[in-house]
Amino acid sequence: MRSADAGARITAALVTCFVLSLLAVFAYPLLRPAAAPPAKTVSMTIVPTSKATLDAKSEQVRVHQQRTEIAAAKAHTLAVAAARLKIKKAKQAASASAAQPAVTQQPAVSAPPATGGNRPPAAFTACVISRESGGDPTAYNSSSGASGLFGMLLSTWLSTGVGYPHGAYTAPSSVQYQAYYILYARDGASPWQAYDGC
Repeated sequence: MRSADAGARITAALVTCFVLSLLAVFAYPLLRPAAAPPAKTVSMTIVPTSKATLDAKSEQVRVHQQRTEIAAAKAHTLAVAAARLKIKKAKQAASASAAQPAVTQQPAVSAPPATGGNRPPAAFTACVISRESGGDPTAYNSSSGASGLFGMLLSTWLSTGVGYPHGAYTAPSSVQYQAYYILYARDGASPWQAYDGC
């Protein structure tokens, strides 16, 4: 009984080995990994650079650099010229303001109305103002020193005693009219007729 069991076990083992051998023979090609495709060969073509090509590129770089330097030099020149012009204008403005005496403001004096024989003719007054100042009460003649609506010299202005010692152009129009009336009452049209033809 035991020998029959042993024989059966041996037979089963043999059959199993045989089946496994068949599987190994027939299944191996299916289980084997696929062969990798052959690697592609990349060919690099090196194009030789001629000396003429290198010289042409060097010339392009040199020309570009030269143009950049010229543009920078022009920009610098323009900036310097603009700065010099600004300084020149500032100096001219400063010298122009220095040439005209400073205006000292004093209290305004109301011009009394001219009455009787003291009142100059309206046409004469208009003519003097037009010729002397063009209607600008701050007009100032730097060469003669005459100023104001009626073009009074500083000495003439001070002789009227209305104040504002720096000249007529520093006084309000009403004070300038007052000085004009005083001067006309004292000297008539003579201070202006010889010069203005009024």
